[in-house]
Amino acid sequence: RQLSAPYYDRDEHQIRRWKEWTRETPDFHGMMYTTWQRGYDHLEPFGDYAWTHAPHIYHTPAWGLNPGQQTLFWTMIRGDKWDPDWELEASALHWRTRPGDPFQELAFEATPGQLEEVWLSVPEDATWLQWYVTATDNRGWTSRIPFADTMYYELGDIATAVRSLPEESGLHLACYPQPLSSGQPLSIEWYAPANTAAELTVHDVLGRRVFRTTLSGTGERLRSAQLRLPALSAGMYVLRLTTGTAMRSARIRIF
Repeated sequence: RQLSAPYYDRDEHQIRRWKEWTRETPDFHGMMYTTWQRGYDHLEPFGDYAWTHAPHIYHTPAWGLNPGQQTLFWTMIRGDKWDPDWELEASALHWRTRPGDPFQELAFEATPGQLEEVWLSVPEDATWLQWYVTATDNRGWTSRIPFADTMYYELGDIATAVRSLPEESGLHLACYPQPLSSGQPLSIEWYAPANTAAELTVHDVLGRRVFRTTLSGTGERLRSAQLRLPALSAGMYVLRLTTGTAMRSARIRIF
């Protein structure tokens, strides 16, 4: 086992360089904060570099599989706050619809620190989807989520088949991202039985309705939609999906 001992009363850039030097070191197990002058001003960047590295990927997985449609994958990539010369070089969503097939790559542009809409055209015959997200920076690091080389996000026909929905009302409602920034589009996935009129409303904690829209496309599969809510104050809100005989609700927090 090998350890590195960076710092020596220099700065956060010295710590970063030592971590980069040990990137390919076999059996490397960690870093030790080394000071000769009892200087502890750089413990915070040391902790960040010892524990992880940029790019940092934040991802909201899709809630349902929609064959033949565009599916949204919300993704944000953050950089190295201690490194003013840090740059994002590449980002991609890797996906496949059959176990054992090679992953296809959907490259996307991302502005560091900004929530991005990544849209994937799901093949019409897809009954299963597996994916992961990567990002590479100018320091030679590639991050991946989920972590580890054999872990993936996954959706299948069992999870999204209408017959498997547990709600006794026959309705299904999910919303993301959570929490939602005021002014940011709200994505919903919903289901209502065929030949029913479906309405979606948003209410504040006092029960006052602040948004209303009619949803079309009731039937045999989960549906998805993007909504532009009015400017709302920070707090908790309740979404209600209603038909003539049933109601389903979901909560969302706005900041």
